[in-house]
Amino acid sequence: MKGAKGFSAKEFVYRGARSADAAQALASLVGSWYNVGMRKSIRILKGMAIALLSVTWCALQTFVGAVLFLVLLPQSSIGRYRGTISVYHKAKFSVSFGVFCFISDRAEGARNVRSHLYGHFLQSCCFGPFYLFTVVLSQLIVRIPSVRRRRAERGKSVDDTFFERNAAFFSEKAGE
Repeated sequence: MKGAKGFSAKEFVYRGARSADAAQALASLVGSWYNVGMRKSIRILKGMAIALLSVTWCALQTFVGAVLFLVLLPQSSIGRYRGTISVYHKAKFSVSFGVFCFISDRAEGARNVRSHLYGHFLQSCCFGPFYLFTVVLSQLIVRIPSVRRRRAERGKSVDDTFFERNAAFFSEKAGE
């Protein structure tokens, strides 16, 4: 690989070129290697980290997701999205447990729902075993009729909670 002034990094060292030219050639050489090989390596390392995280820190919700996956398997189609397993099913709910994202066929804007559930997957990675007790419990509490009525009087929707806004933020930052 040729660097500045048409010489490779080795030639700079042997010819006694100025250190600035040698540094520029070396930076060019390393930069091209980084752009080609490192992106792939980083993607593989991220995938391995997500897999390790899902079976350790997120094991509880991944187990719950696996059980739900086995229940819904006969009547669903399966896809992958950014390291998660997307399960498209006929029931009315959309939920994320560990690496499993369950998306209702009836959901409007399934792509947006998938992206939002990816935000919940990232929350699952952050909260670990506390995800079920914080995120899921808060969603169940908000859906209690008396709490829903009180929130409606204040002008707040069921989806206007800290954890839902946080999942939207995560999915927005991840980009879709």
